[in-house]
Amino acid sequence: MLGYLREWGMGNRELGIGNWEWGIGNWELQFNNLTKMKKVIFPWSFLPSALCFLTVVGCNFHKPLLAREISQKIEEADALGSQTSPLKWSISTQIALASPELAQIPESLVTESLTAEDYYNQGNNLFTQGRYQEAIVAYDKALEIKPDYASAWYNRGIALSNVGKYPEAVASYDQALEIKPDKHEAWTNRGVALSNLGKYSEAIASFDQALEIKPDDALAWYNRGIALSDLGKYTEAIASFDQVIEIEPNDALAWTNRGLALRKLGKYPEAIASFDQAIEIKPDYALAWNNRGIALSDLGKYSEAIASFDQAIKIKPEDTLAWYNRGNALSDLGKYSEAIASFDQVLEIIPDYASAWYNRGNALDSAVPAARAVIPTGRKQSEKTEAS
Repeated sequence: MLGYLREWGMGNRELGIGNWEWGIGNWELQFNNLTKMKKVIFPWSFLPSALCFLTVVGCNFHKPLLAREISQKIEEADALGSQTSPLKWSISTQIALASPELAQIPESLVTESLTAEDYYNQGNNLFTQGRYQEAIVAYDKALEIKPDYASAWYNRGIALSNVGKYPEAVASYDQALEIKPDKHEAWTNRGVALSNLGKYSEAIASFDQALEIKPDDALAWYNRGIALSDLGKYTEAIASFDQVIEIEPNDALAWTNRGLALRKLGKYPEAIASFDQAIEIKPDYALAWNNRGIALSDLGKYSEAIASFDQAIKIKPEDTLAWYNRGNALSDLGKYSEAIASFDQVLEIIPDYASAWYNRGNALDSAVPAARAVIPTGRKQSEKTEAS
């Protein structure tokens, strides 16, 4: 039997950007409050009210004009000598809310009045735009002003993870946890970063901390299962995935990774049943179809395996693993010409796929003797017919 390439699930999941204190998630609420209190008179109330109106109504002003209007309002506010408002609405936050394109605070507007929250919200804006390096800089500025800003440390950790700086991410999560040790989200994401560093035992310890705080944290259970699988502890991994499924029965990825762990234990029928559950939840799940095909191949059910690989390819026509595994199953059935065609599909997508070249060569080598075995039989039959 040829070696099939197993395909794990997505791997580690990470919580999104955090909103523990005054983050992105509260902006709508802030606007609602501002709209209701618009008539309150204070030195620079016209600025947040005007910006709130522009955003809520959704007027499509020309961006340069909007920028000039904002700058003018800021100058007017400065002229009044206003330092802060009773409602604590900062200039930079209103700019960010009025227009995401203006979320990054221009150097010309940076004054002593900018707060840690201003920089934090700026970082969140940049984060949601995928500008992670710039977001990190903004979080750093927030932390210079407010070193015990747990949310900034936490979101900084996520941004660092997103640019592959896992040791620095762990350090950020550690800072967040020093301030707020009961934040299970930080423990979970810390574990993800450690897993990405290959420190699986430490990662599991982090997930365990998260679960001690929140026993029904499906995300922590899931990532714990992945880390245990990476350590080869498949029975324990299955138990973790079972916990995920108990909390979230329709988690197709948990069912898939459970199936993969079962396959590693040689429990092929149970693995197939897990993949079937994933497919029932998500019929267009190419990952589950591919891994189902591998488990069927393990049982010698090559025709059924090919049907599964075909489903994966129908969903993802450029799924090289599905094409590759399909080629192996066809070779195991002795259908060498079709196997070669499958390997050719792989090589069209990834020309330097060494294993595909190797198995294609094996299929060619096997095809020649198979053809020779047929040809003499044909000749004897022909001679017999002529003699008769």
